[in-house]
Formats: sequence, C-alpha cells, structure tokens
Amino acid sequence: MEQDVFRMMMETLDTPVYVTDVETNKVLYANAALKKRMPVDPVGQVCWKGFHPGSSGPCSFCSASKPLDPKRILENVSVWDRLDVREERWYRHINRVLAMPDGRLVRFDIAFDVHDKVQGEVKLREQMAFYDQLIENSPVAIVISGLDGNIVRINQEFTRLFGYTLEEVRGKNVSALLAPEGLEKEAHTLRSQIAEGQRIHVETKRKNKLGQSIDVAVTGSPLLSANRLVGIQAVYMDISSRKEAEMEKARLEIQLIQAQKMEALGVLAGGIAHDFNNILGAIMGFGQMALMDAQKGIPKPHDIAQILKSAERAKQLVKQILMFSRRVSPELRLIQLNDVIRQSLILLERTLPKNVIIEQNLQPDLGLIHADPTQIDQIIMNLGTNAADAMPNGGVLRYETRMEQVEENRQYNGLKMNPGSYVVLRVSDTGCGMDDKTVRHIFDPFFTTKGVGKGTGLGLSTVFGIVKGHSGYIQCISKPGKGTIFDLYFPAQSGREEVCDIIVEPVLVNENDHRTILVVDDDPFIREFCQEILDRLGYHVITCESGEEAVQIYRSKQEPIDLVILDLGMPGMGGYACLQQLLKIDPHVKVLIASGYGPIGHSERAIEAGAKGYIAKPYRMEELNKAIQKILR
Repeated sequence: MEQDVFRMMMETLDTPVYVTDVETNKVLYANAALKKRMPVDPVGQVCWKGFHPGSSGPCSFCSASKPLDPKRILENVSVWDRLDVREERWYRHINRVLAMPDGRLVRFDIAFDVHDKVQGEVKLREQMAFYDQLIENSPVAIVISGLDGNIVRINQEFTRLFGYTLEEVRGKNVSALLAPEGLEKEAHTLRSQIAEGQRIHVETKRKNKLGQSIDVAVTGSPLLSANRLVGIQAVYMDISSRKEAEMEKARLEIQLIQAQKMEALGVLAGGIAHDFNNILGAIMGFGQMALMDAQKGIPKPHDIAQILKSAERAKQLVKQILMFSRRVSPELRLIQLNDVIRQSLILLERTLPKNVIIEQNLQPDLGLIHADPTQIDQIIMNLGTNAADAMPNGGVLRYETRMEQVEENRQYNGLKMNPGSYVVLRVSDTGCGMDDKTVRHIFDPFFTTKGVGKGTGLGLSTVFGIVKGHSGYIQCISKPGKGTIFDLYFPAQSGREEVCDIIVEPVLVNENDHRTILVVDDDPFIREFCQEILDRLGYHVITCESGEEAVQIYRSKQEPIDLVILDLGMPGMGGYACLQQLLKIDPHVKVLIASGYGPIGHSERAIEAGAKGYIAKPYRMEELNKAIQKILR
C-alpha cells in the first residue's frame, strides 16, 4: 500500500525522480517525468551510462562516488544531456542514500530543472565581469565607498593618480585620505551631499600619497540597490594639464592685450605730445608773466590760477595714460558705462585728427555693467582709432548707448546669446567700410587691412577677447563706402555703482603742531616745494636727497622724527630698501610713500612693505596735508 502511494506521488511530479542501486549503479525506478526526457527507458541501465553516454565512470558529483552516509543529503549542480532535442540543460540534484528493508542501499535522486536560474547567474557573472573590467580599465580614477565614506574598492587609475593600493586604503575614509589642508570641510560636505542622494560635480584639489596637490574634477554619485542608498561612487579626473593650459592662455591673453595697448599708445603718442606741449606752453607763458609782474610788485593771482589749472590737466592726462597702459588682470566691478565713455573721449579727442568729429548720444538711465573700466576704456580707444584710420579725409565718429532686451535664440558671431537685459554700446563711423569677406576675419588675431608697419592686427581681436571675457557679445555691420557699425552687448546688472568719492578738504594750518617731518627725494624742486608747503602748514622740516642720507639722519637724530615722506625712484638705495632700513632702526617708524609712478600696484606694495600711507605725485597742498594728518592722528 505504501509503495503504491509513493509510486503514485512520484508519477504525478513534473520533476525527474529516480532510484539507483548504490552497489551496481543500475536504475531501479524512474518516474514518468524522467522517462519523458530520455530517448529510452533508463530502468535497468547503469545510471551514468544511460544518462551520459560515453562516460567512463560515475559522475563526480554523485553520492555513489562518496563515502556512504545514510544521513547525508548532497546538493549538486550538473549538466544533463537532453539527447532528444540535442541541447544541454542545468539540473540541481538532491540525492540521499537510503537503507531498504532487505538491507540494500539505494540512492534516491530528485533532479530540479534550474536551467533558467543558472543561466541567469551565468549572465549576471558575465555582466559583473564586464562592469568590473569597465571600472578597472577606466581612464579616470574611481573609488567606491560606503555611505560613511570608508573605501571599499578603487581601480588601477586611482592607484596611478594618487599612489595608493587597495590594501593601503581599504576601510579608510576617502575624504580624510585625499583632502588637502584647508579643504577637509569641503570634502566632508560633498560626501554628505552624495550620501543624501545628490549628484555633484566640482573642480577642486586633492592630494596624493606624497602629499602633492593635484587639480581634479570630481563627480560623485549615490549607488542604489532596489531604490535604497547603499554606497558612494566618486570619479576623479586629473585636470592639472588643463589648468596649466588655462593659466598659460590667460597669461598670453594679457600679453596680447598689453601688446595691443602699446600699439595703440604708439598711435596716440603724437596727440599726447601735442596736448602736453599745449599744457607746458600755458604753464611757461603764465609763469613768465607771473614772474615779471611779481618782480614789479604786482600780484597776478589769475596767472597763478591758470598755471595750477594747466598742471591739473597734465596730471589727469598722465593718470589716463598710466591707467590705459597698465599690465594687470581685469578688476571687475559695477560701473556706469556712460561715465567711462565720457572719460575716455577726453583723451581720444586730444589724439584723433581734428577733421574727425566725435559725437555722443548716451542714454541717461543706462543700467550698470560688471566690468573693468580700464579694459572698457581700451575698447573705446581701439574702436575710435580704427574708425579714424578708416576716415583719412575726416568724418563722424559716433558713440551711442541704449538698453535692449534680448529674447531666446538670438546669435552673434556664431554664439548663442543668453536671453535677458543688456547694455548696448554702438560705435559707428562714416568711413570707407568693409566688404563681407573682410568683416568675417576682422576679429582674427593678426588680421589687418593696413599697410606694412601700420598695424599688428591685434586691435579688434583684443576687443573681441575683452568683450567675451565680460560675458558679452560683439557684432560688426559694414558695407564698402557706407561706414562701419560695432554693436557691443554687456549683460545689465542690478546694484549700486562702485565708485570712490574724492572729497577735497580745506587746507588747515597747524600753527600749534611743530612735529618734525623728514622729506627724502632726489628731485631738488620737489624738496623745495615740500619744504615750503610743510613750513606753511606749521611743521618742522628736514630734507635730504638719498636713501642712504635718510637712514643716517634717522639713526643719529637729536629730536624725534614724527613722519618720513619717502620717494620710491631714487638712485642708489631706492625707496623700498630705505624703508626696510628705517624699519630695522625703528619698527614703529611712520612712512608716507610719495611716488610719480602712479598708485597702480605700488600703493598695495607700499603698505605691505610697512609704510603707513601712499600719495601719488603730483599732489596738491590739501592732498598732502590730508595724507599726513591721516597718519599722524
């Protein structure tokens, strides 16, 4: 009865079941599911001969080849040849050795069809191997860590870039390992953002095993499993070469701009010399008349006032030349374009031929732009001198400004413009104009339509570079015989204009202030001028003509010297060397640097060197007094 029930249960299964004699390996029983899969009835056959034709012995996985243990269940995976359809399928065999009532040992075997599962596992292993190769052979450094940032895996590019092997970094925190000094907080913040599910991309610095800093682009991504955060992947790309190239490009751009400035200054030199000669003529003329009248005892304050006005004109002209020719990186700030144009045209009007008429039409309520005033000044000068060259017989040069709203999909010179509000500068002339072929190349470096020795072709390429560097756009419209128009677009900005208001205070005579000031300058006229001014202001004055003499006087002084007014450009011991010697004698010495080089760069350097203040020559009496009072009070 029990055997019938067992047989009936086995026959209803769709899973192959068979029983073999452990001693002879002959099949004693096979259910219908197994017989259906076999070309012949396996009962009575040796199992490994019937199931695997050509085999020379029992299957290695079979319990028949193992020491007999009636209590062991062995689970094995093997290939079962389906000879009827000529294909292989995977089966998982569970077999057990049983003792029959008559004492015989038999092996009871159930073979589950796991072909699809095993094939899936094979494909999964193949995919894992594929992705493993992708990671390992990637040209970028990859590190995989847990949500806590502790490293689980790195690839060979990580080892090449940072110098660590997996054994050296496994379990270590990636942020603490790679972040240079000062960037620990940044690295921790980035890791926290990724651990919260964000994807990040930044350019920063990381350090290698030797502690050397490396410029890298970091892309961090969360790793998900079943929509659950399980880890962090960080990709590091070495951008050191790109950064070096960018720095070199920036350096060359500054050199290009400077070279163009020198070219422009050469063009302007004649006009500048003419203007200076006019100023000097006025100073000499009014000075001679004032001297003649003074010898007769006749005061002529009008003549003296004209001399001062002419000197002020010369001061402003020198200031503009220094600002235009300086070699510095752009200093962007909020400015009013109209103000820069008006100031630039003062110099331009003095340099262009008199038959070139300059007109202005500047919109009063113009928005602000984020720009470097000196570079905007250079644009105005370049376009103006180019226009004058195009009008050898004279004409009209016009500067106009306006506000314009730019919509989507607008392009200038192949560049798609960002929509928004723009401040527009239009520079137009009534010159000879250009054909379309020339217009297409005018912004190319070294392209010029001028003759040999009359231009380097750097002017308009520099203008293009400056406008682009200000996130702006430039367009040229020209026709032969119809003149030329340049439209320059600068993004409009909100905020307040960044200006420095200069307030000239009245000169106060310090009748009760008898403090001592040492004036150090190699120019006798400056020494005499300072002596006279400071005497009138109530100070006791000592003068000398060199840094060496100043150091000797200060070291052997019989009375306290409250302030030293020190020139920079002196022969022998220069101003900075003298300053350092004075500081060695007295670390608390108060020094006011006075120089004719202009404040650009020198004022910051003077303060860093230990001076208490800086004043640019030429200066008025009230300016000098204000600088002195600021230091002494």
